[in-house]
Order: sequence, then structure tokens, then C-alpha cells
Amino acid sequence: LITNQLQEKAMSDTAAKYLAPENCVSLNVPAVNNPIWGNIGGGIRAQEIKIQKILKLLASGITAFARSVDGKDMSEEQQDALALFWEKLWSWPNWLFQPPSR
Repeated sequence: LITNQLQEKAMSDTAAKYLAPENCVSLNVPAVNNPIWGNIGGGIRAQEIKIQKILKLLASGITAFARSVDGKDMSEEQQDALALFWEKLWSWPNWLFQPPSR
């Protein structure tokens, strides 16, 4: 699995098995407000759709990983991996759209 990239359908099917829990709203992919969406160009829309797909896959991956481990018996590496995944997903909109630091 690591050496071969999943096909689009296989990724979608796999991600659909690991939807974020209802009590974890931070794992939901943010959407652009409808009035804004109607006023942005096609290039920006395409970029936003790609970002939303990436975020959805990240959220599904985090959910799958979290379900695969028992919170009581997580190794330090598993705890670190989950914390790093979560931190990047949670802060994605902030760091993605920040202007470059000088």
C-alpha cells in the first residue's frame, strides 16, 4: 500500500469507511460560504476543491489511525503521530493562507 498510490475510487471508498465522529467537529472539512463561493474564479475554486479533498483524506486517515489503537495502550510513537496529524489538520486553514514571513 505504501509503495503504490491508491486509485481515486479506492481512496474515496476507503475514506468513506472512516468518517469523523459526530462529536469531533474539528475534523470536518471547512467549506467556503456560498456567497463567497459564487464570487470566486474557477482557478481558485479548483484549488479549494483540491484542498478540501486533501483535508478529507487527512481527516479519514486520522480517524482510521485513532480507531486502530487503544487509547490505554498507545505507544509513545503512536501518540506522537496522532498529535502531529491532528495539529496539522486543525491548523491547516491558518498556516495555508498566511502570507510568507519575511
